[in-house]
Amino acid sequence: MPTLPTTPTLLLLLAQSGEVAESLAPGFVRFQEKGLAFLHFLPILGVGLLLLGITIVLTIWIGRPSFPYDRLTTNAFANNLVRHLVRIVVLLTGTLLALEFMGASALVGAVLGTAGLTGLAVGFAFRDIVENYLAGVLLSLRQPFAPQDLVEVSGHEGRVVRLTGRETILMTLEGNHVRIPNSTVFKSVMTNFTRNPRRRLTIRVGVAPWVDLTSALTLGRELLMAFPGVLETPTPSARVQELGDSSVELRFSAWVNQKETDFGKARSEATRLLKEAFEDAGIDTPPPEFGVRILADSPGEPPSDTASPSSSDTLQPWGPASGPPRGVPSPQSRSPQDRPPPDVRSSPGDAVRIPEEPRPPVEELELSPDTSIEEEIARELEATPDEPNLLDKEKDLRRG
Repeated sequence: MPTLPTTPTLLLLLAQSGEVAESLAPGFVRFQEKGLAFLHFLPILGVGLLLLGITIVLTIWIGRPSFPYDRLTTNAFANNLVRHLVRIVVLLTGTLLALEFMGASALVGAVLGTAGLTGLAVGFAFRDIVENYLAGVLLSLRQPFAPQDLVEVSGHEGRVVRLTGRETILMTLEGNHVRIPNSTVFKSVMTNFTRNPRRRLTIRVGVAPWVDLTSALTLGRELLMAFPGVLETPTPSARVQELGDSSVELRFSAWVNQKETDFGKARSEATRLLKEAFEDAGIDTPPPEFGVRILADSPGEPPSDTASPSSSDTLQPWGPASGPPRGVPSPQSRSPQDRPPPDVRSSPGDAVRIPEEPRPPVEELELSPDTSIEEEIARELEATPDEPNLLDKEKDLRRG
């Protein structure tokens, strides 16, 4: 049989249990207080979670693609950017209100501070990527060019294929792809040849100094006025550009509509017809002429017939301003009989003048715009429909 504890032992056990109870009592009290506080916090937590749930639902509803953001702008990228910004603002506002309602404002400050430091570190680490993306955003909002515009950026000329978040893609007139970072496009000087449909073509021609300049200017201007594709307003112009050493440079200008006339074809055909018209009218377009003056070894010694090159010999160019050297006839001093008449042409190396054969009639000029590059770009866009394009596709349609 087990032995029962004696009376002193029972008294000792009771005393120890009382001390333990006294030491545990504060813990039980704090636990009870925390439990009661949690029970009181449950309604606030429920309301905060409900507010956060409403915020999430509202964010999803506002971020739908079918939401009428197109009323603000027709640019697809701008619509997407506005939609994401609105979603972020609504989500942050609802989250802050819910945390503030639940009394977690200190947590909000810590989260915002951490997010700011993280964004600063990421910005420094990916500076080039962020710079190109921001430049792409600004280019998409400003729209300095539309799809298939002919532009020149940083020495590269081509038609615009697409604008992505990092780069601008051009297709050169030879069919090559050129990818230019958006930051370079945004900071460089850009020339858009398509923004203004009217474009001026300029042709420079050098004629002989003895040519009647008024007749040459009138002939060239009348030819451009009758040229197909040239606009009546502004009217073609003809000016004396510069008096050179052996020729007089004339400049003829005219305006064409690039939507109806190909600029390169028009300039090429106008140059050809202008050259043929000058040849038919007997207007000389001579190459540069230079005279060679051989100086004597001494002031009183006449130049020898067979002079060898020496340190005293010099070559000097001459023209209408300085005049030819002795013994060399000046082009201006030529008599009208020495000049080729309008109806004959001198054959090189032959003293006999052969009458010029009548020129064949000018065929019908085909000056319609070349659409080969535009068709190539359209095929590429159809083959890669999933690649992002930040340009406003409707803008190009509104220009047409």
